Amino acid sequence: MYSMSLSTGRKVKCTHNIISHIHFTGKPRSKSQSRSSSRQKTRSSSPHQPYVSGRVLVDSYLREISSKSKLSASLDGMGICAFSYRKITFVIEVPTVPNAGFRVYSSFDAQSVNWSMLSRKIDAWNRWLSDIKWASRVSHVIAGNKIVFSLKGNEKDMMKCETFQKTLEYFVEMSLKLHNILHPGETKDVNKVSLTSPVTVV
Repeated sequence: MYSMSLSTGRKVKCTHNIISHIHFTGKPRSKSQSRSSSRQKTRSSSPHQPYVSGRVLVDSYLREISSKSKLSASLDGMGICAFSYRKITFVIEVPTVPNAGFRVYSSFDAQSVNWSMLSRKIDAWNRWLSDIKWASRVSHVIAGNKIVFSLKGNEKDMMKCETFQKTLEYFVEMSLKLHNILHPGETKDVNKVSLTSPVTVV
C-alpha cells in the first residue's frame, strides 16, 4: 500500500500494483467473471485465516453493489480492484493485516497546486467526517508528478454494506471536488454521486 504521510509536498514510494491500477484503462470484466473469481476466493478462505476476513467482507459488498448497477467489481488476488466514475479512476485496496480496514485512492496531476489551500480543504473534510460520526479519514501524498488522494477506511465504516457504499460515495464526491479545485477549467459534476448508478470498471 502507499507509505502515508501528511507532510505537504513530500514524495512517497508506492507499490507497482496500486500505481498500475490507478493509471490503467482497459476492458471491464464481466459480472460473471468477477463473481466467479469472488466465489473462488470465498471458498479458499478459512476460519483459521482471520486475516482474509476483511477481504471476503469487502468483496461481498462489492458484489452486492454490483448487483444493483452496471458496476462489475471484485477484489483480485492482491485484494485490489479499480473502477471509474465520471472519468476518474478509483482503486480499492484491502490489506491482509488484521483490523486494517480498507483504503481507497484517486490521483491527479500535481501542477500549480496551492498546498496551503489543499491542506485546509482536507482538514475540513476530516472534520466533516468526524461531525457525521464516520471513523474514516482522508489524506494526500505526492507520488512523482501526481497527487494521490486517499481514504483510510476504518473497520467501523465497513460493518454494513450500506455504510461501506456510503463511505465510498463520500470519497468519490470529495475526489470530484478536488479535481475541480485542481483543474478549474475541466470541472466535473459533483451532484448525486451514487455507485448504484451506471459506472465503469477498469
